[in-house]
Amino acid sequence: MNNLNKIVPGLLLIALLPLPYFYYQLLRIVVTVVASIYAYKFYEDNQMAKVIIFGIIAIIWNPIFPIYMDKSVWMILDIVGATVFFFGGPDD
Repeated sequence: MNNLNKIVPGLLLIALLPLPYFYYQLLRIVVTVVASIYAYKFYEDNQMAKVIIFGIIAIIWNPIFPIYMDKSVWMILDIVGATVFFFGGPDD
């Protein structure tokens, strides 16, 4: 299993805690970059369902045009995102 498949879910689960806003800004950058890389890798492997899933993750967490939601919604998304990264990321 790819180390990012462990690190990113951990970062997303840590986001469930009450942390300074800076952490969430940094998390947006990390999740967007990694999700974009995964989407591209899956595109090269012609796995379009995973391209769409990681593309949506990159859009939701993007730091350039942020989507603002309540903390309760973000908590659900963080859990779903952590699960997707842990089980759906590339195997290499």
